[in-house]
Amino acid sequence: GLPHSDSKSVRPARILVAEDHDVNRQLFLLLLSSLGHEVFLVENGREALDQVLTFQPQLVFMDLQMPEMNGYESAAGMRQKGVTAPIIAVTASAVKGELERCLAAGMNGILTKPFTLDALDAAIRSFAPHLLVAKLPELPPQTQTFSLAAALPVFLGNRELLLSLLARFLPRTRDTLDQLAVARAAGNWSQVAALAHAIKGSSYNLTAKPLGEAASRLETSAKQGQTTESLALERQLRLAFDTFVAEVTPLL
Repeated sequence: GLPHSDSKSVRPARILVAEDHDVNRQLFLLLLSSLGHEVFLVENGREALDQVLTFQPQLVFMDLQMPEMNGYESAAGMRQKGVTAPIIAVTASAVKGELERCLAAGMNGILTKPFTLDALDAAIRSFAPHLLVAKLPELPPQTQTFSLAAALPVFLGNRELLLSLLARFLPRTRDTLDQLAVARAAGNWSQVAALAHAIKGSSYNLTAKPLGEAASRLETSAKQGQTTESLALERQLRLAFDTFVAEVTPLL
């Protein structure tokens, strides 16, 4: 594969996969999801062409041999519709002249089957450079995100009250996170922002600062409609919550 550049990571993207074999579709879904991408699956070139303006993908994987409409026709049709996202042809037989034919149809490159996770990642890095971002600086490891000693004075030293509030906060927040995931899947970003806002408020009240900050970042991003960024921030929020749960549970 290509040498991985350490300073760049691939930002989560909306990826459309046109592939008529169910097993291959599921493999694409599994591998691309594991890389953090949002995946839309269609079964043939006609469906891909019909759906492309709805999905507005940032990248397309296009199988070449499909019923109803092959990959060449579908890709050419996408370019006629004004789609600018890179289109990567997927083929089991990279025969001579095929790359030229793909490029002539408006595609950007070829991924040969069978492919691995690394090959898929390398293809995205190679053909979709607009998805590469400089890696965020690593945050210094936080030894602890919640401190009972720091939180107690806020509750006038009432340990029972604080612990009972924490015990109620955990399942409620877990429910809110589940609702948030549903809202995100439905593309309802104003709802995502509202739910993140609710987590932010209650977290700050309990002096769970890192959790509140993670919720605040997601709220801001969702309000601005930064959907791909919001996906990553939602993951960070879940991670912050899991960390919080791990620290608080032994106290309860």
